Amino acid sequence: MLRATETLLVIVNCTFMFLFIPDVSSEQSTSSASEQVQSILGNSGLNCLINNAAIGFSTNISTVTPEAMMTMFQVYTVAPLFVTKAFLPLLQTAAAKSGDPGMGFHRAAVINMSSVLGSITLNCRDTAKFRSYVYCTSKAALNMLTRCLAADLEPSKILCMSLHPGWVRTDMEGPHVSTP
Repeated sequence: MLRATETLLVIVNCTFMFLFIPDVSSEQSTSSASEQVQSILGNSGLNCLINNAAIGFSTNISTVTPEAMMTMFQVYTVAPLFVTKAFLPLLQTAAAKSGDPGMGFHRAAVINMSSVLGSITLNCRDTAKFRSYVYCTSKAALNMLTRCLAADLEPSKILCMSLHPGWVRTDMEGPHVSTP
């Protein structure tokens, strides 16, 4: 089974801490990471959680398999939900302690790294040049997941958003991809 690594960015008094979860599809791994962060932060809460898991393989109508779809959905859609759920008490603590109005990083935020390739509106007709069934559909599902989280966490004043970082050269594209 493919394993994904997720980077969590914790902002504490303008210092940064990176925490790697060895396997975001593992409840034990996620729970252990949450406990580790709790032990470091104590009662101050968590101001920012960035879900940025990545695995890469491309599929088209001829090569897509149920296993590829399920693996990609597990990493890009299911894992961010359950990582957020594991860290939710820390996010709620930070949001409640903030005396600042409104929503944002100053209170508590969940940032899901998405992609423009998950946009249904922007990927139709002539603009649908990249047709990886597993990647595009899992990122579209991540965008909807983020919208659902935003609605559920709004009463706690926790900002939830998806971000498209732009094109970034990574191992996922393979050796034959040229820079746009």
